Amino acid sequence: MPKIMSYLLLGFCLTIVILLPSLGATGVRETTPVESITSVPMPTQAGNILITEPLAHTNVLLNQPVFGKELVLRITFIPKDTEHISVGVRENSFWLSYEPISFYEKKAARSQNMQEQTITIPLTDKLADKDQSVDVIFFTNAPIDVSSFINHPTESQVHWELVSLSAEVKNAIPSWAATKDFIKSFVYRERVL
Repeated sequence: MPKIMSYLLLGFCLTIVILLPSLGATGVRETTPVESITSVPMPTQAGNILITEPLAHTNVLLNQPVFGKELVLRITFIPKDTEHISVGVRENSFWLSYEPISFYEKKAARSQNMQEQTITIPLTDKLADKDQSVDVIFFTNAPIDVSSFINHPTESQVHWELVSLSAEVKNAIPSWAATKDFIKSFVYRERVL
């Protein structure tokens, strides 16, 4: 019994040590310009960003550890003739390790006019870059045949407008599984390629 208590106490202390640096400021965070996965900035028209490829990328500059945090994205967009749009945050060192979260489907939408969606994504099990930013990708008309897209990017054109994107960080109690993934990322030194 004393051995179990010592393990529980050690686990509790470890959790507190990990959580303390993450209790920093919450609030709105800056995002980098939206670009293609080959780092070409997306074009703009009348102040809106024109999403013209199936994968569009941006970074959210957290400036703090991801443990015990969640990202709230407020996305205002005009879907035009797009069938499906989703967003995801990079989970590990594989370049396409994103779990897409759908926020628009043409068949379920009431209109193709300007819309706003709010998506909340837990960050504890996500991969932060060395500069404490997280990679965010918009997926259009998923699933995407990535090899076909890479070999023939101009054949996979899409068209929708990103009117605005805001990112906010909030404190969140992480799940046990997310906490284990976070600890594993330090133990195994999982870093961005």
